[in-house]
Amino acid sequence: MQRPVSTKAAGLWMKGPHVGVALIILAVLASDSWGQSQRPPDAEQTKAAQQPAATDQRGTAQSPAMVKILPPDDADAKAKQEAEDRAAKDSLDWNTIKLGISAIVVAFLQFIAIGIQGWFLWRTVKVSEIAARVADESCVYRKPYPSLLSDRIG
Repeated sequence: MQRPVSTKAAGLWMKGPHVGVALIILAVLASDSWGQSQRPPDAEQTKAAQQPAATDQRGTAQSPAMVKILPPDDADAKAKQEAEDRAAKDSLDWNTIKLGISAIVVAFLQFIAIGIQGWFLWRTVKVSEIAARVADESCVYRKPYPSLLSDRIG
């Protein structure tokens, strides 16, 4: 047997899933923040807070104000490797450009070839129309030969 749901709670969920989802997220975040605020401070944190601040040692022999930065030992090897990598990349980039230009040239040549084939097709159709018209005209003006027809009939 099911327990009847109060209309107030059902109405809250019926108003839209956005309200219900927002309330669930709010409850989860509130419980998490409440749990964080209840933690006791660590012993290390309290000791660090009680110790006096160290005096500034900068500019002394132990901690000089200026530091000389030395290049790494393999700087020349890295520079040479980077130069080789740039040269290889430039070569590959140039090959890609050449490939693109050749693809454009081939596409243009195919366009011209299709145009020429279309012109030949158009000429073939025109010649076929002329041949059909000539064949029609030759059949209309031809007179039958009576001697040939009489042989076949009788």
